[in-house]
Amino acid sequence: MMKKLPALLLAVAMVTAAYSDDQSEIEAQAKYMQQQVKEKNIAATLDKMPPKLVEKMASMAGANSDDFKKSMLEQSKAAMGAIEVVKATYDMSDVKVEKTSTGRRYAFVPAYTEAKVSGQEMKSPSVLFIFEDEGKWYTITWQPQLAFVIEGIYPDLKGIKTPQ
Repeated sequence: MMKKLPALLLAVAMVTAAYSDDQSEIEAQAKYMQQQVKEKNIAATLDKMPPKLVEKMASMAGANSDDFKKSMLEQSKAAMGAIEVVKATYDMSDVKVEKTSTGRRYAFVPAYTEAKVSGQEMKSPSVLFIFEDEGKWYTITWQPQLAFVIEGIYPDLKGIKTPQ
């Protein structure tokens, strides 16, 4: 038994280190995204979308990926034009890195934006969905109506639920 203890401790340490790395990556993604929102850098937020999702959404809209992203950028810039982002934050306190059946890591991160529109203050909660695909991390603002599209591209994400 004593001979197996060092191996067990090493395994626990490796899992803990991997989890810590995942948490750090998730937090870095959330921090980056919120900074881009605060700066109204829409192009940077679109670049964090997974290419497979952009391709699928473009296909559904009858466009190619480049034209679709250009259209999304133009529409987003127009919508954000009159908005002054006062504060953009995220909350990592209860975030748990989860794994799908295929080992894909993902997390939902609560985010909050405070903005002014025509002098009116608004507070807007949202949820960042941060996940990896083929060794790269991507971030999107979770929208339940996109779930079926995401599940079609990534079947292992079928049935995931945002934390309550």
